[in-house]
Amino acid sequence: MKKFFNMNNLGISLFGGLFLGGCCQLGIIHTVILMLALFLLIPGILKAIDQEKESYRRFQDAGMYLSQMESSFKNNRTIFDCLRETRDLFRDGEMKDCLKNAVNTLEKGNAGTEAYRKAFGMIEEHYGCEQMRLTHDFFLKNTENGGSRTLPVEVLEKRRIAWSRETEKCRSKKRSLLNAVLGCILSFFAVSEILVRVPEIISEDIDMKIITLGSERTATLILAVLLVFIVRHVYRKNAEDWLSEEQEMSEETLTKAFKYLEEFDPRKEMIKSIKWAVIPLVSTLIFAVKLKSIIVLSVGIPITILFLNQYKMEYRLVKKNLRKEVERDYPRWLLTIILLLDRESVIGAIYKSMNTAPNVLKYPLACMQKTLEKKPNDPEAFFSFLEILEMPQVTESMKMLYSISAGTGGNPEKQLLQIVDKNTAMTLRSEEIKNSNRVAGIMWYTLLPSLPVGIKMMFDMFLMTSVLYSSYDKMI
Repeated sequence: MKKFFNMNNLGISLFGGLFLGGCCQLGIIHTVILMLALFLLIPGILKAIDQEKESYRRFQDAGMYLSQMESSFKNNRTIFDCLRETRDLFRDGEMKDCLKNAVNTLEKGNAGTEAYRKAFGMIEEHYGCEQMRLTHDFFLKNTENGGSRTLPVEVLEKRRIAWSRETEKCRSKKRSLLNAVLGCILSFFAVSEILVRVPEIISEDIDMKIITLGSERTATLILAVLLVFIVRHVYRKNAEDWLSEEQEMSEETLTKAFKYLEEFDPRKEMIKSIKWAVIPLVSTLIFAVKLKSIIVLSVGIPITILFLNQYKMEYRLVKKNLRKEVERDYPRWLLTIILLLDRESVIGAIYKSMNTAPNVLKYPLACMQKTLEKKPNDPEAFFSFLEILEMPQVTESMKMLYSISAGTGGNPEKQLLQIVDKNTAMTLRSEEIKNSNRVAGIMWYTLLPSLPVGIKMMFDMFLMTSVLYSSYDKMI
């Protein structure tokens, strides 16, 4: 109950209820009920606002932490020194406490891979995200195995900047949509209330005043509560955890999807579709002859055509879903390959990445491994990778990897930088896909308020008509 009894909630509920009650002429009873409804709904809105601010603060802290860690590590600091330098950068708060605990853990124990992994794990527990795990994983492997730091860290920096920029854009877009929803709600509610008063103003001879009727006040009260309820849900939807990650589809489901595309036989599938299409076709012809209706034909023929082409639609849908998964997760895998290339061959890097690869790439990588085991120097293993999805950017990056592997493309460092640039571009696209799902969750709320407002306006029209007929009966 403590979340309800605070000055913010009491003030908004009291003055908000009085303002709306006065503007809509709700009367004492309906105004009190409105105040109680606001008293119960406002805490959810206030909590969502605080959650959004807290989530954005955590996102900023994670970005600042990664930026400082990258800078320190690039300057050949140990992980322990990197954590100490980064800890001193923060003011007192959750991130500072988290880094203090990680540094204390290293001070008490022996510095080593397991100790570093434990320290990083403590940070990931509170601020874990894909970018942080990739960075930590590289730091651990580089500390354990050695190798260059400058180029790999610059690659991580580029990815972090892309992630940060796209997240900021997504947050800005969501805030704009939130303001649009609030604007729609206020506009619709104002229009519905103005509509109630228009007949009263323009009618001089007949009393068309319905605003003080009990049924009208009850309808207005219900509409106001519903709109506040929608506002509450919009704010909760806007309270995004910017460090959260999208759930991957299961490996089994994705493997089935790839096998479906590989084994797809248009001729066989067409025959199956023709068999299924016989049912709606025969039904349409029978009913059309019996009822002698063109309407039956106009409905039945499109359904039959739909059945005939359902195998094509299913194929395109499976392909589209796989493309979306690959666009989102392929850049992360490619980044892992780029980081491994510092100390591994291309094929060795691919093999080492298989255990940690995204689910959508595990089946294609297993197929690639089989091809390479049979023919180690066969370029087809690279060129045919995800070829079935017809994704030019993936094909181009795999050709670059083969060129580095075969040593046929000139300067390997220049080629690697090209792959880095390609990965950065794909990362931007990956973040756009993730964020589009976040924006879609709030976009449909711009249309939702029109439903209750439309019903209320229809009810008002009914009341006006009833009052009008009643007034004419009295005059007669």
